[in-house]
Amino acid sequence: MENAVSAFLIRRRWLLLSFSLIALMAVLMALPNLQFNPSPRAFFGPDNINLQSLESTEDTYGRVNSAIMMIGPKDAQSPSILSLKNLIALDELTEKAWLVPNAVRVQSLINHQHTIVDEDELIVESLIEDAASLHQSDIAKITSIALAEPALVSRLITKDGRYAAVHISFHFSASNELEQQIASGEAVQALAVMIEEKYPQLQVYSSGTTISDVVNTQLAIEDTSKLIPLMYLLMFSMLAFLLRSILSMLAIWVVTISSALGAVGLGVVFGITFNTMTLTSVSIIITVSVAHCVHILVYFLHKYRQGEDKKAALQESLRVNLKPIFVTSLTTALGFLTMNFSEMPPAAGLGNVSAMGVALAFIFSLTVLPALLILLPINAKSAKGRDMTAFMDKVADFVILRHRGLLWFTLAFSTLMAVLAMQNIVNDRFSETIKKPSEFRDDNEMLDQQFGGLYNIEFNIPAMDVGGISEPEYLNKLEAFSQWLRQQPEVSNVFTYTDIIKRLNQNMHGDDAAYYRIPESRELAAQYLLLYEMSLPYGMDLNNQIASDKSATRLTATFPSADTHEVIALRERMLAWQNENFPEYMVHDGTGYSIMWSMLGRRALVSSIISSVLALLLISVVLIFVLRSLRYGLISLIPNLLPAAVGFGVWALINGELNMALMNVLIITIGIVVDDTVHFISKYQRARVEENADAAGAVRYAFHSVGPALWVTTLVLVSGFLIMTLSQFNPNSTMGLLTAIVLVAALLLDFFLLPPLLMLLDKKRV
Repeated sequence: MENAVSAFLIRRRWLLLSFSLIALMAVLMALPNLQFNPSPRAFFGPDNINLQSLESTEDTYGRVNSAIMMIGPKDAQSPSILSLKNLIALDELTEKAWLVPNAVRVQSLINHQHTIVDEDELIVESLIEDAASLHQSDIAKITSIALAEPALVSRLITKDGRYAAVHISFHFSASNELEQQIASGEAVQALAVMIEEKYPQLQVYSSGTTISDVVNTQLAIEDTSKLIPLMYLLMFSMLAFLLRSILSMLAIWVVTISSALGAVGLGVVFGITFNTMTLTSVSIIITVSVAHCVHILVYFLHKYRQGEDKKAALQESLRVNLKPIFVTSLTTALGFLTMNFSEMPPAAGLGNVSAMGVALAFIFSLTVLPALLILLPINAKSAKGRDMTAFMDKVADFVILRHRGLLWFTLAFSTLMAVLAMQNIVNDRFSETIKKPSEFRDDNEMLDQQFGGLYNIEFNIPAMDVGGISEPEYLNKLEAFSQWLRQQPEVSNVFTYTDIIKRLNQNMHGDDAAYYRIPESRELAAQYLLLYEMSLPYGMDLNNQIASDKSATRLTATFPSADTHEVIALRERMLAWQNENFPEYMVHDGTGYSIMWSMLGRRALVSSIISSVLALLLISVVLIFVLRSLRYGLISLIPNLLPAAVGFGVWALINGELNMALMNVLIITIGIVVDDTVHFISKYQRARVEENADAAGAVRYAFHSVGPALWVTTLVLVSGFLIMTLSQFNPNSTMGLLTAIVLVAALLLDFFLLPPLLMLLDKKRV
């Protein structure tokens, strides 16, 4: 069958090339419609219970799209933020923040709604009116109020009064959310620069979800425009050097780029939304495509440079490589399709785009590549002294001579690495996705250091009925929870409605400190709230804290960035307290990105393992069927499983922490891991069947025929993925390093474990 197919591919090469290019051009027309979503929310499917909880809270209080601007003195010896010239700057920053595109709420010390009573009249006014006109006595009074108010300390001002924060909330329309996010984020960054230039004694730090999304988009563009081209430049330059043919490299380039762009185009056609994870499919497709092309080219060039006719050499290469390339493509595509079991939509998108790319790489390597190789004037002369087959023959002799020792050594080493791999822990700090040096990362850490509020947990606490938030029993339970939270060592601030109602109760009793407590009756609490709301200016209402029908309130606990297990443990303590002290109707699990990200990390690891195991089982079944051998199909499991175990074991020694990008390395590398194994076993089996070789002879034949291609493929791909470690986006950087480690492990195991294993199991077979 291989003879007939390879002959057809050569005979009908121009027709096949034309069909392939026409189909490719049709798919590429969809690329302008590509949708890119940098938001962390993209990682959560519509059925994710944590996302549903967040969206339910947002339906009540509005969606949280925010930016935080922290302002403080540059000089450690300078006065605090509560000095006249610094308050003037804070006043201007607050005023200008309202002009940022899409801003709907701005909160700072300047416009904090302070309450006082003049006889029987409740007066609600901004804490600071016209900062430029303040006297020292005014500033002293403002300082005493600001540093004594629980709702302000560690939220709008630090405990020592040196730094102040301005919180900006945005509303983005669903139709062009990304464009609006970018416009708002860039406006915030420009505002920070303007304030620093006008007030050189101050420094402004920017953070928040909106700024994070903008920075992630900028890094994705930077990686796409600079780093990824550098990665491919290195890879293809090495291909030209190792194959000793620039034209051969150009043929591979055409096939790989066509496969990658075609897959992205198909992804757009099928409505897949891309993000930083999904775009990783481009690198995966190129690795698989390079592997296919190298196998065909190495065998072709070997025959061609030995004096065979060009078409005959190419046809023979297609005949020899057709089955392993088909098997590799089929099994790899199946592996990627198992990513649809992941809870993360980007992981499913990554798997689907990669599977389509693998299919295109298979088609183009058999249609576009042969036509180009015949068309291009490739040099038939071989450069002396650089024949990799001779080196592979020496490796084969070494492996055959020492196969028993190598078998036990590699098994023992792999077992040790597998044990170490289980020591890795899931820890995905979304506040550290950007590598240092980075202004955004520095700003994040400074904000975290001063306010301890990069992470938060939101609670939507229901009351018994409409208007029930004024019920004393509800308010006292809510206050008890708030006070308990403030006693937790991790929590830096608690933003709760009870602070407002206690302050109003005190105000209405002549500012007597003894009345800084929950009102005694529902009617009284409701009247205080009504008076307060009627006095609030535009943009400062309580809709972000109280449900419109007064049936629930929002409580926010903020804390510094923490490890995944610490976030989960804190949330479990919070829930345990509620279950013990709240009536059932008040209990809320808590939501927010910190919770969502931490919970997703654990589930992503489980789904990644399930997907990988399922993929390997499917691959083994396919190999048993295609190779027509239960023995070889089962043997393939070992070199397909162990590279990941070795890679993650090495990672435990290097780092020991897994983020979500690393959890997908199992699936990302499966294509090349399986490619190496399938090609080696296929050549080994061919020698046993067609050449009637013994086990040692079959191993020598496999090394001679496929060893150079495996070496070239691994060297090129590892070099390319190591370039990814230069990315400022930490998930891409760590994924590049671990992928390179796994690919090296795959090559070493296919060279030093698989051949001894085949020889041991085949020693009694003639």
